Amino acid sequence: MRSFAPALAMAALLPSAAMAQINFSHGPEEGAVTCGQFVVMDSVGQMQALTAVEPIGGEMPDADPALAAQWAATVNAACTGHPDRLLQDVAVEALGGN
Repeated sequence: MRSFAPALAMAALLPSAAMAQINFSHGPEEGAVTCGQFVVMDSVGQMQALTAVEPIGGEMPDADPALAAQWAATVNAACTGHPDRLLQDVAVEALGGN
């Protein structure tokens, strides 16, 4: 009768070896909103996300919902096709921030 212990021991080591190759480090963008996340948000979520973008977030036009919607549409269009880009970068480029 053959022992399965060596095979089981080897199988137990395989996930450890695979996990060692995965990079679990997080860059400075941890928690940052991506374009892929932004384009699927509802209008309220998009406004909240844009409000958090520096330096333009403080300029979000609270008094003019039509202008705020236009800003969101502009950023949404700029995000299309770039799901991995950071909203921060795309919004500043699209809206002419510094």
